[in-house]
Amino acid sequence: MISAPLTLFRCLRHRRGFGIHSPFAYAFVTEVLAQRLPYYGYADISHDARIRLLFRLIVYFKPEKAAVFSSQPDLLRSAVKRASSKVCLTKDTPDFVVADADDYAPDAYSGFIADGANAIILNSVPETRRAIAEVLPHGMIFDNRRGTLVIASLKHLPRQDFDVWF
Repeated sequence: MISAPLTLFRCLRHRRGFGIHSPFAYAFVTEVLAQRLPYYGYADISHDARIRLLFRLIVYFKPEKAAVFSSQPDLLRSAVKRASSKVCLTKDTPDFVVADADDYAPDAYSGFIADGANAIILNSVPETRRAIAEVLPHGMIFDNRRGTLVIASLKHLPRQDFDVWF
């Protein structure tokens, strides 16, 4: 019962970068996750905040190959392609994963994340976070505790988890 208010406090505190000591995590939270200013390309995509976050993540990570795991992938694929026309949409060794946890279990995409693919997981539940945390050897998990996980699976990053309001 007491952990819910503490988690909320931690999420609110970290949303502007306060208390985050990793230079990568601080820059990522303040420049990508918590970006509130208009971004180029927003006029061409959905007004859904998660689709806009996906757009910013594709621009930030600049993947060559992306995989979409969703029962209705058209909106997600179009956001990926609008962010970068150079991205090849494939499920063969992607370096970025977009997954809907309602439609696919973590087993379908956790192997790609363990191999170094960055990811955004929509409609996440605590079990999804635990499953990803078990297979992630390095990198950071950013959880907004409202159903969205962002995984930065970069080999130079230490293994850390952050609760951030974004």
